[in-house]
Order: sequence, then C-alpha cells, then structure tokens
Amino acid sequence: MWMRGEQEQRGTQRGDVLPNADETWYLQATLEVAAGEAAGLSCRVKHSSLEGHDLIIHWGGYSIFLILICLTVIITLVILVALDSWFKKQSSNKNIPHTPSPVFPMGANTQDTKSSRHQFCLAQVLWIKNRLLEQWKMRINQLW
Repeated sequence: MWMRGEQEQRGTQRGDVLPNADETWYLQATLEVAAGEAAGLSCRVKHSSLEGHDLIIHWGGYSIFLILICLTVIITLVILVALDSWFKKQSSNKNIPHTPSPVFPMGANTQDTKSSRHQFCLAQVLWIKNRLLEQWKMRINQLW
C-alpha cells in the first residue's frame, strides 16, 4: 500500500496476484499523484515471510546523489576536452623557434637597442611559455 508518513493514501489500487517468470508471485499497487505531490510517498509491503517486519520503500524520485554524480561527470568531461584542445594548440605552437634560455639570440644586432630589447622580451616570453607548458604536461602525465 502507498503511504505518506504513517497514513495510507486513498486511491491506492491493488491489482490481482500474478505470476513472475521465475515461479514467484507479485501484487501491484498503484497510486495516481501529480508530479509535485510525489515527495514523501513510500510503499509498505506486508507479508507473512517478513515475520511482522514490514518492508518500506521510499519514493525519492531523482536522488540528489545521482544528480551530483552526473554533474561531476559532465564537468570532468568539459575540463578534459578543454585541456585536450589547449594542449593541441600548445603543441602546434612548438613550430615557433625555441630559445633555450632568455639571452640574446645569436647574431642579434646589438647596435639597435629597440630591436634587441624586443628580441630579448620575445625570447623570455617563449622560454617562460615553454617552461610552463612542460611543467603542466609533466603534472598531467603524473595524474594519468
């Protein structure tokens, strides 16, 4: 029977006792309720084999736990896709000439201070980006 708290719900309809394929029997009890009124309902099963201990199954609709699991999976997938595209973008940028340390490139015109400063800044930026990228890759690989 369908219950709300300790009170049996009016409108509970009981069907006939019918056989299952595994040679057991079942009784179906139904109750029509509006979607917003389903909270707090439970089904109480009484049977002689339960030795006076009724079986109570609470109607929970969608479990908050299930919703949290789904959100966690979706957020994780979005993060993985974003990281994958970022790594692909970074690996395509490796075609840019790589300067191993932030020093003046060989053959730079030291007389042109504006140009040499610009080249020095570019070398520093490239060195920092590559260093950070390598650290991120190493950390991601450690997670896998």
